[in-house]
Amino acid sequence: MIRYSLRCADDGHVFEQWFDNYAHYEAQSAEGALACPSCGSAKVSKMLAAPALGASTVTHRPAPAPACASGGCAAPAAGACPAMAD
Repeated sequence: MIRYSLRCADDGHVFEQWFDNYAHYEAQSAEGALACPSCGSAKVSKMLAAPALGASTVTHRPAPAPACASGGCAAPAAGACPAMAD
């Protein structure tokens, strides 16, 4: 479903109407099936509208642990990798 803001050409009334998709709006417009609810005018056009933007879905992830050197981990005698230390 898509909602368009429409304006009648006769009196400039602005109203909104829902459509299944853009093709549905185009078909109704071509048939003259759209009418202003305030004055009944069939001279209706779609208004320019900004796209609806939702909230960001980006999640913040911790940075990956650094890789050990190519020669392997030179950890102290305890055997712990210094890259994995707290």
